Amino acid sequence: MAALPHSYGDRVSFDLDETLDYYLITTEAADERLRGLPPVPETEEFTDRQGALNWLDTHRDSLVAAVQAAADVGRDYAAKSLPLLLAYYLGFRSLFDDLLLVSRIGLDAARRVSDRAAECGALTNLGLALYGLRRWEEAVTVQQEAAAIFAETGDRHGQAHALNNLGLALHGVHRDDEAISAHREAAVLYRAASDGQGVGNALNNVGLALQATHRDDEALYAYREAAVIFRETGERYGVAMALGNVGNVLSELGRFAEAVTVYQEAAVIFRETGDLPRELAALENVTAAR
Repeated sequence: MAALPHSYGDRVSFDLDETLDYYLITTEAADERLRGLPPVPETEEFTDRQGALNWLDTHRDSLVAAVQAAADVGRDYAAKSLPLLLAYYLGFRSLFDDLLLVSRIGLDAARRVSDRAAECGALTNLGLALYGLRRWEEAVTVQQEAAAIFAETGDRHGQAHALNNLGLALHGVHRDDEAISAHREAAVLYRAASDGQGVGNALNNVGLALQATHRDDEALYAYREAAVIFRETGERYGVAMALGNVGNVLSELGRFAEAVTVYQEAAVIFRETGDLPRELAALENVTAAR
C-alpha cells in the first residue's frame, strides 16, 4: 500500500481516494473480525481475528493519518466513517489519544454533512476516549449529549451504547448509583434490540458499579450473568473480562480457590484473543489468590 500523500494535486488526490477506499473496506472487515459479528467480509489480508488485529496494528499510524488526510481534502464520507470503524480496535488496544483524535475529526465531518447517526456514533466514541484518558467529567457531558440525540432520533440501540458508556463515566466520578441505573437501562435497550453482546457488556458494567458500592454479592451475580450471556453469543473476550471480575469479587470475599479457577480460564482466553497485558494481569491474580 502506497504511503499517504503530502500534497493534493489531481493525481495525488486520485491516489488518496484509492487509499481511502482500500482502508474503508479492509478496516470494516477487520472490525467485524474483532467483534465476531456476522457477516464477516472476505479479504486477502487476513482470515481470522488475530490476523485482523495484526493488520490493524501494522497500519494503525497510516489509518489515523488517513482520517486526517480525508478531512483535509473534504472527503467527508471517509472522514466520518473510518473513525467509527477504528473505534473498537483503538479502545481494545487502549489507544485513547488516537481514539480522541479520530473521533473529533469524525464528529466534525458528520456535522458538516448533517449525518445524525454518524454524529451520535462519534460522540459516543469521543466520550469513551475521554473516559479512557480519565477525563471523566468531560466524558459524562459528551455521553449525555449522545444519549439525548439517540433518544430524539429514536435510535434505541445507539442510545444503549451511549448510556452504557455514560455509566462508565459516572462510575469514574463516583456517581455509582447513577451509573447502575444507566447500565441497567442500557441492558434493557440492548435486549430489545436482540444484542446479546451489548447486554453482556452492560451487565458486566453494572457489576463494576455495584462492586464500587460494596454490594459484592449483587456484583458477583451480575458478572456471572454477563459471562453466561457472552458464552451464549460466542464472545470469548467478553467471557474473559467477566471472569476476571468474578475472580476479583471472589478474592475480596476470601474464596481464593474459586478465584484461581476463573482467573486461569480468563488468562487462557486473553492469550487466545491477543490481549497480553490482561493475560499477565490474570496470571498475577492467580499467584496472589494462591
